[in-house]
Amino acid sequence: MWINYPNQVSAPHLFVYYTTNGYTTSANNQGGWNRDVTGWVQVDSAIYPGVSFSPLSTRGGAQYDIKIQWLLYQGNWWLFVLDRWIGYYPATLFGANTDASKSLQQGADAINYYGEIYDSHQSLTKTDMGSGQFPDKGYGQSAYIRNMVYTDSNGNDQKYDGSRGIVVSDTNRYRMSADWSGSSSWGSYMYLGGPGAGGVVGA
Repeated sequence: MWINYPNQVSAPHLFVYYTTNGYTTSANNQGGWNRDVTGWVQVDSAIYPGVSFSPLSTRGGAQYDIKIQWLLYQGNWWLFVLDRWIGYYPATLFGANTDASKSLQQGADAINYYGEIYDSHQSLTKTDMGSGQFPDKGYGQSAYIRNMVYTDSNGNDQKYDGSRGIVVSDTNRYRMSADWSGSSSWGSYMYLGGPGAGGVVGA
């Protein structure tokens, strides 16, 4: 939902992506980025997929949060950003080739929170995740996701517990540290990041 991908917009920005066929093709009503293909329905006039925000958090300086939420409501997957519902994906996009009762037309049975680095080059990437600092550096230094929840079938928010599905592909370069207890004002949260190959922040 929050990406720094120069092929789209050079600054970190909001994005959405959907697939109806396991990422096999990108096309209208099948899947793709933002508003590049038919599927996403924009409602708000100011906040949209592809928009950049300012100011941004700085390592060792001010930290800024952005609230992002998905909710299936009256047949649409609505996206909440900052302080408003900005648009949606019609749930009818999903499950055209399967049993609707087992598709996103009716709900979701899994959710993932994560950071990701992608580099198409064969050599190991030196791209920073987050600030480039490892999670142990903590607040003001490392990237974080906090107050992670999901909405159950009764419409109640539940604490997210990702302890059974943690995947860190390369702990020499990127790491994650989490507290799933929800006992603080941050609820369920994680710190994540790292410097990539070479282990040098900003390299």
